[in-house]
Amino acid sequence: MAVVCHPARFGDVVVMEEGPMAAESYALRLESRGQESAAHRGISAKGIIVRGRAVAAPDGMGKGSVTLPAVVDERSAPEKKIRGHQIGYRNLANSYDGWSPAQYDQYIREQIIFGANSIEAIPFMPASPHFTVSSREMTKKMSESCQRYDADYWVWTPATFDLKDTAKRNYFLRQFDTLP
Repeated sequence: MAVVCHPARFGDVVVMEEGPMAAESYALRLESRGQESAAHRGISAKGIIVRGRAVAAPDGMGKGSVTLPAVVDERSAPEKKIRGHQIGYRNLANSYDGWSPAQYDQYIREQIIFGANSIEAIPFMPASPHFTVSSREMTKKMSESCQRYDADYWVWTPATFDLKDTAKRNYFLRQFDTLP
């Protein structure tokens, strides 16, 4: 796969998938020769995202701009296979029970940019007076964000009752059928 941007504005940007590389790894070589040019090599889009934040952050990022060094030649792969973050859209949070789906999408995207590759949600939460959408709808929206950014997604659901109680257990298990 190759992506070429307009040279006068962005420089030539080429994304190549070649040779064996670990998932989420990247290799980057950047040289300035007259017109800006960059060559990125990564097995997945996540590898390119991870590298992009490392090259530009923190000193090279500004509002509406990214400044890259003149020469870069780096390779890296994550140390840990799972790098996740748990999100509980519930009234026990200090503020994010009032966030919109768009704010959660940004939050998930930023978690991924800074190294997370998985999100764990806590569904089936009672309503908060601050909710912008229902717990069920937000669970669906978080799942869609993770799918869009190629992040793993799962749910954590504590059983707060005796599992030997068949009626409560069956009711609890039926809730999973409502997940998106």
